[in-house]
Amino acid sequence: MYASEITRKAVWDGLIELDVSVRYCQNMHNRHQIWHIVLSCILATSGAGGIVSLLAHAPIWVQITLNAIIPFIAIWSIVANEGKKAHIFYTLTGECTRLRNEYKELWMSVENYQLSNDDVLSKLKNLNNQYEDIKSRNGSDLRLSNRINNRATTDSHKYFTHSVEGAVGAVGAVGVGPEPG
Repeated sequence: MYASEITRKAVWDGLIELDVSVRYCQNMHNRHQIWHIVLSCILATSGAGGIVSLLAHAPIWVQITLNAIIPFIAIWSIVANEGKKAHIFYTLTGECTRLRNEYKELWMSVENYQLSNDDVLSKLKNLNNQYEDIKSRNGSDLRLSNRINNRATTDSHKYFTHSVEGAVGAVGAVGVGPEPG
């Protein structure tokens, strides 16, 4: 017996969830990497005397403001640890991409009626366990960005709804698609 509609939907939902995670982690990596670079440049410039030489020609209120802000930027740079967060999201992106590819392979096996329902459920359980392991190892000290999460979710749903073979059959229409041969 081939994968049931409930099993097909579970695989499809898992594939979309992994795609959302990949998109989210990529966006968060980029965000933290940019902040890391910006903070590092500000601190390097201020440490090298570049800001001091610029301040010599600036109005007094600009000099006072920047001299007050630089120590806070230095402290924030240490506390925020943007470089570490960027690295964590980079690692998460790779792990989730690998797992998403495994979900895609499973989905194609389901679409081509190559596996029994029990085989699909077994593989799905294994993939879900791997995903939970990835999340538990890496995400405990990272803050969630609802804006980026919403954008990743929207982008993923658009992509899978409009461009992936089998999307119509997976998102609710029972009996859509070729009959098993």
